Amino acid sequence: MKYFNKFPSIVYNFKIKGKDSPIIITNMMIRLRMILENKLDFEKITTDFVISDNENLESISYDLYENTIYHWTILFINNRADYIGDFPLSQNALDEFVISKYGDNANAVHHYVDNRGNIVGGYLVGSELKLDQYMGADGETLETGTPVTNEEYEIQLNDEKRYIKVIHPDYIAMFITEFEKAMLNV
Repeated sequence: MKYFNKFPSIVYNFKIKGKDSPIIITNMMIRLRMILENKLDFEKITTDFVISDNENLESISYDLYENTIYHWTILFINNRADYIGDFPLSQNALDEFVISKYGDNANAVHHYVDNRGNIVGGYLVGSELKLDQYMGADGETLETGTPVTNEEYEIQLNDEKRYIKVIHPDYIAMFITEFEKAMLNV
């Protein structure tokens, strides 16, 4: 990512899976994004994109721009920093993640949703989540809500990460030029 070599950076030490992992972070990206948002019409130069299973930033960059070097623009436009956690897992990786996180409880209820998709109340009885009961207008006790399992919940979170914006190929050269100009003013 040659464009980022010019940024001053600060090294922070984070724990990932219990181990120290140095991660380089730069606050200059925030300022740079603000400069570019004021100069460019992001709505005009971007288009919606759905990440398919087993696609990654480099393959998307290559498919769109015939070059993998622009993969960082996908992170930048979507205001995402973690190329692993901020993007969808493949189906195999997701299956492994669900098993490692929930074990035998993958099909246990995570929460309940109403007919509009809103999360509705529940309470724990031991390790089992039970749906709150509601009183209807006529005083009748109602249980409203559809159970969502732990696995379904993780699939939903993963699928939400599939919907991103990308710079339209017709505008990538202009974006790079404006990015480089903006870096001089950061």
